Amino acid sequence: MPEFMPVVSEEELASKKETGRPRIDLSPYTRYLATVPLKSAGHISLSDGEKRSTIKRHINLAAKEMGHTLAFHRSGPDELLFEVLAPDSAKPARRGGRPKKTD
Repeated sequence: MPEFMPVVSEEELASKKETGRPRIDLSPYTRYLATVPLKSAGHISLSDGEKRSTIKRHINLAAKEMGHTLAFHRSGPDELLFEVLAPDSAKPARRGGRPKKTD
């Protein structure tokens, strides 16, 4: 059976909470998204050393915090092209798998 121990102090509790991933600063992304109106496109040029997937994840997190949905479009290797959608106009989830056989 595990041994249950009480938390000794607030400092110890705070130090336990600080471990893990650092919080990402999404303020540049939210400021940029605030300038892009709904149902219009946005464009991000990537700098050297920036990963496309990381920037895409950060802009998606910022959009989710603002209540928007993003649809990404094909673009070059050093840029991201996306469309800002209202949350209710997002594409429905696709059903995967093979279609059922009809008799």
